[in-house]
Amino acid sequence: MEKSNLIVALLIDADNAPAKKIDFIMSELANYGSVMVRKIYGNWKDDRLKSWENVLLDYALAPVQQFRLHQRQKRHRHGHDH
Repeated sequence: MEKSNLIVALLIDADNAPAKKIDFIMSELANYGSVMVRKIYGNWKDDRLKSWENVLLDYALAPVQQFRLHQRQKRHRHGHDH
């Protein structure tokens, strides 16, 4: 595929996308144009995002903190909320 002159924005949901796919993602996007915006969203306090932290600088990804908006409700053993 011939590269176009488009400007591409990459917005990643780090909580739901594996860091090991970043090479594939970047090479695929290069087919469409120049990736000028590179943002990655996630709860960076969560240890599950460590794999993303290791590639942020290599791919010039700008991390954006997303806090949990709600806590999962814990159910009492009798099935009602407390």
